[in-house]
Amino acid sequence: MNANELEDAVTELEALAKRVDVKTEPGRNELVMRARNLAAALVDPYVLFHTKIVVKLVKKRGGDKIDEVAAWLHDIGRAVVDKGHREVGEIWAEKWIKKFYITDEEIQRILDGIRNHGTKDEPKTRTGELLKLVDALAVFDEGWVAMMGKYAEVTGNKILLEQFKKKAAVIREMGSEEDTERMKAVAERYGIEV
Repeated sequence: MNANELEDAVTELEALAKRVDVKTEPGRNELVMRARNLAAALVDPYVLFHTKIVVKLVKKRGGDKIDEVAAWLHDIGRAVVDKGHREVGEIWAEKWIKKFYITDEEIQRILDGIRNHGTKDEPKTRTGELLKLVDALAVFDEGWVAMMGKYAEVTGNKILLEQFKKKAAVIREMGSEEDTERMKAVAERYGIEV
């Protein structure tokens, strides 16, 4: 994605977000609620389903409110692009999030989670590391595998099958032994080679 395409995508996301961003009760929970509402309004149902799994995993692993905001926003750039969604999401989020009363360190954690949740990325914060891991774990959620595995099988979509392998590598590298065993069991149950 070149600089003009990136700028156009960010501008498009800003316009979409401005139309659907509704103010809620002030306070720390406002940020979480508005991030959730934006994700629900802007991303397609498949991305939203994935995002909800990521949020659930963040909470299950003891993530705080900042981690939860990063989880809700990690794929927000997909509202306008697929390739380059992390960069678009990060640039948009940096502008949007500054209106909330959070620290620079918290802002950087959210941005790191958005920017560095891909399989080849190298997160710099605890939030970024958590998002990278749970984004990979979400791909092996029973509901996700059933839906996307069947889609890949029916359509012959090799990209999805490769995605499973890339995410499995992240889980092996960053996850616990329990995470790896669970991933293997789900993959085996659905006949996915990882």
